[in-house]
Amino acid sequence: GIKKVPRYNQYFGVTNAREFVQKNEGGIIWHTQGSGKTALAAFSNRVIKDYFGHKKVVNTRFFFVVDRLNLLRQAKTEFENRGFYLSSLNVYQGIIKICSMDG
Repeated sequence: GIKKVPRYNQYFGVTNAREFVQKNEGGIIWHTQGSGKTALAAFSNRVIKDYFGHKKVVNTRFFFVVDRLNLLRQAKTEFENRGFYLSSLNVYQGIIKICSMDG
């Protein structure tokens, strides 16, 4: 397959975000149109899941919320190309179900 790597600004953004996660703080990474938001979300998800995986926190979940179907299709393709499993949800109960699952 094709190897997907982040751009330098995405790499350093996620590296800095990981430091905030380690301190239990939050933050915002600001993006503009066409700047690689979906790619950054996939990369940061992998980094953060790896971080918590090493700490033996196994029940991590990542939610990527979109407001249009074309963005859902784009995100689904981007995430699957990076080896992620996806569940599309459109109701509150579905989110509760996913959050309550083990693993």
